[in-house]
Amino acid sequence: MGAGAKAKPKEREGLEERWSTTLTTGQTKSILLIGQSSIYLIAFASLFWQIPGLYGEKGITPIAPHLQCEEANILNCRSVLLMLLQKYVPMAPSLSMALLVLSAMVLSLITVAFQSARTSFSYFLIWLAYVAVYEVGGTFLWFQWDSLLLESGFLAVILAAFNDGPADQVAIYLYRWLACRLMFASGVVKLQSNCPTWWGLTALEVHYESQCIPTPIAWYFHHLPGWFNRFAVALTFYIELYLPPLFLVPFESVRWFAGVNQILFMGLIMLTGNYNFFNLLYSLICVALLEVGPDNTQREKRQSMLMWLVETIVFVGTVAASLWHFCKWFSVEADWSRRVVDSEIAFDRSEFDAAVRLATEYLIYVGAAGLFWKVFVALWRNGKSFFNILHLTFVVAIGGFIFAVSLVPFTQLDRSVAAKIPPQIRQLHELTSKFHLVNSYGLFRSMTGLEGRPEIVLEGSDGPSGPWKEIEFYAKPGNLNRSPPFVVPHQPRLDWQMWFAALGTYQQNPWFVSMVHQLLNNNTNVVRLLEKYPFTKDQPMKFARAHMYIYHYSKWNGSGWWTRDFQGEYMPTLTRNAEPILDFLAKQKLIVKSQKYPSTKLSSSLAKLQRHITQKIDQTVFVWSVLSTVPLILITKRILGF
Repeated sequence: MGAGAKAKPKEREGLEERWSTTLTTGQTKSILLIGQSSIYLIAFASLFWQIPGLYGEKGITPIAPHLQCEEANILNCRSVLLMLLQKYVPMAPSLSMALLVLSAMVLSLITVAFQSARTSFSYFLIWLAYVAVYEVGGTFLWFQWDSLLLESGFLAVILAAFNDGPADQVAIYLYRWLACRLMFASGVVKLQSNCPTWWGLTALEVHYESQCIPTPIAWYFHHLPGWFNRFAVALTFYIELYLPPLFLVPFESVRWFAGVNQILFMGLIMLTGNYNFFNLLYSLICVALLEVGPDNTQREKRQSMLMWLVETIVFVGTVAASLWHFCKWFSVEADWSRRVVDSEIAFDRSEFDAAVRLATEYLIYVGAAGLFWKVFVALWRNGKSFFNILHLTFVVAIGGFIFAVSLVPFTQLDRSVAAKIPPQIRQLHELTSKFHLVNSYGLFRSMTGLEGRPEIVLEGSDGPSGPWKEIEFYAKPGNLNRSPPFVVPHQPRLDWQMWFAALGTYQQNPWFVSMVHQLLNNNTNVVRLLEKYPFTKDQPMKFARAHMYIYHYSKWNGSGWWTRDFQGEYMPTLTRNAEPILDFLAKQKLIVKSQKYPSTKLSSSLAKLQRHITQKIDQTVFVWSVLSTVPLILITKRILGF
């Protein structure tokens, strides 16, 4: 040990080992920004592959009609960025969309590779690109995780402002607030929906079978004992209702406990369901819960035995109190004689509503107090640096605005709390709603498929009387003997919409008729979205029909993966280019008139790139191939030392 070095007390060494599981502000910032870039890359790559089939001029929902605006001020139009791109770089609308998406992919990779590129301007451009495609994406792009990506993406704009500084803790706190709003609301809406499966703790007995795109592991979870799945539902409520308030507390060990449990929860969901990039994105947001402070020096000042003892008491008391209340409200009891854990909800709707009202107000006050505290600490540590003052002013102004307007969607959980929000904040929210800065959340509000999984089976034939051949989709259930796939983090958006279409009628889903029309015309770009299309140009499909089935998982000792029962007709037989269908699609703006768009070297190269990708590479493999560049870049940088 060199001269002047001081020996560290044993308790100090133990405390430093404890802190090694947490992250400094700088480390947290790097993870959040690199992670945001990586998830942007996933989302854009997944969409890029599907653009020709979903949004092409002969796709299921062409975007050309959405880029026509008669407003005098172009800023009042939808997807201004795409309109400007098409105006100054003339090409087919779907190619403009592909160019924008490809450019955002490249910029996302640049922000991963170079720290100097992780600026507010870079993340603002990427965010703006996703806003542009989101606004014209329609039914295939309006999911809660797309909204979440936009909201976390704007937080990245705030976090990336300037270089590292005290204001970074304020920006990271906004991530905690987002995680709290999302997960707490997801827990509340389940019980507010009065869905009998949530109140009876039987949701998982339905969920594994009825979710949009299950994984093979879901089949095994479905066959677990009933008591286990009921207890798992109760634990879901613990994770979604009891832990989110802990995201905002100033005690790092308590936040660590809450954050790690959230990330583990996302991992379990990924095993049983293909929820694209959502689980990765939410886990990334929860990294903000593991942040402890700007550097080790600040922690060492707090690491006295007394402070360690206080935090330990708070940690044990908080976790114990939450578990005690959870066991009481959900009647959790272990029956050792039967080797089971019994659980059931022991409160009624009025008690729950009162608890939600109290918790929502508590979260708002604690959230605001936490934000003010972060600002105060940042000011205290700021000193007299003009740079830090400028940084803090920017973050506080934008971050405070985001926190304020987020109260409007969050307080939808309780009317009496919502009524207390000042009208000025409501007006600000309304004025900025088109930018998707904040959103309301509530995942799995109610369970579908209580009597089985409704599934549409599309069939085609070259004659009016058959033989009829089933058309196999890329990921959704169809063939009874086909294993459910793993496609995460890719989202086959057509397959997802087929799940929603089965909950309604084909008249309520004009895109479904458009899809059938394009398949009847053997549109190659739409055909490539499928897994198996049993027709060719030489022997085309001339007639199409759709039937409704109820699917169930096969028995534990049965054969195949699924069984199904016929329910009836979903869509009557359609023929190619029938006038009523063409008129219907034209009114829905799902057919665009043939138009010759400018052909340039850029547009032709982009079209060739799309054709090469869609012809040669499986869509999930493509997403993974693009994503693999992220660890490759990071490992290369580590090896080369820059």
